Amino acid sequence: MSSFKADLGSYLVNSLSKKLNSKVIVFESDDWGAIRMPSNNTLKHLLERGVVLDRPYSKYDSIATDQDLTDLFETLSKYKDSAGNHPIFTFNFIMANPDFERIKKDNFEKYHFKKFEDTIADYPNTENYKTILFNGINEGFCKPQFHGREHVNVNKWLKLLASSHKNAIEAFNHNAYCIDNLGKSIYVTYDYEEDIRSHVNSLTEGLKMFRNAFGFDSETIIFPNYVWSKHLETIVNTLGVKGIQGTKFQNLPKPTGYKRKFRVNGSVNTHGQINLVRNCFFEPSSSKNNRTVSRCLRDINIAFNTGVPAVISTHRLNYISRLSDFNKQNNLKMLSELLESIKKKWPNVLFLSSDQLFKLYL
Repeated sequence: MSSFKADLGSYLVNSLSKKLNSKVIVFESDDWGAIRMPSNNTLKHLLERGVVLDRPYSKYDSIATDQDLTDLFETLSKYKDSAGNHPIFTFNFIMANPDFERIKKDNFEKYHFKKFEDTIADYPNTENYKTILFNGINEGFCKPQFHGREHVNVNKWLKLLASSHKNAIEAFNHNAYCIDNLGKSIYVTYDYEEDIRSHVNSLTEGLKMFRNAFGFDSETIIFPNYVWSKHLETIVNTLGVKGIQGTKFQNLPKPTGYKRKFRVNGSVNTHGQINLVRNCFFEPSSSKNNRTVSRCLRDINIAFNTGVPAVISTHRLNYISRLSDFNKQNNLKMLSELLESIKKKWPNVLFLSSDQLFKLYL
């Protein structure tokens, strides 16, 4: 019954989306460049003290190694669409991480950050990260887009640290900001703030950092945790962002919660920005059963039957070995199974990145 309801919901959402003539598949993958769990030693320590819970993002998500990028790109290299293009992952990048040393030196009164490239250099097994990444971009295995300057709500985090919040300090002492059981998540970068200027500065600076890092502007954005206000749509529009990734609901931030706003693929907001909506999910690390591949194929089938693109959510944590190589290797096998099945069932499929997809709606 639950599968039937899920399928019915997918048909209803997709039926309201703008139609395309081609069978398009887009893979969207979040949080590249961001820190989460530095090491298994830190994971064990924070679990024992109740700072984080025994959940997939704590257990598997971390900075990618050189080998992680290589293995993912090698998997994608084995497949091509009807136009000769490989499956391409939209790598949604966080451009900076907290500079823990400088923040501590300023007694938690001022926020400082390090560019993601500098953060990555602090982690082992990343000596060739940038070279491998740019080779992947040039060969069409990935396309970076903007996710945010950082993946932490800066003002909320600093207030916790300044008040000597036990769990915040415990994580901070291990160069992490991962804290569970806070009510509103610490990871919601652009949550409600009385002073919106901090968000404007973060987006303006983050998009500039993106261009400096990759040599081109990000034409789409995915706001962390799908939380953003209408005002921020205005800001990123003036900064050149014309497509907004996300799920079928936008979470509009309020002082004590969120108001959900319905979205569909190809719809246009008041600024002419195109909504891109994830209607398929390949998240094996978060799955509680062994039907991840079959469920994703059903999602794709529903999307194609209703004439809309299949926009697949597949988070970075599925392809990271720093905390669990077994999890990564198992997920890559399932990714291969998914791609084999896609090619067999839909031989005329087209693989596009998010910035390519939104242009089909113009």
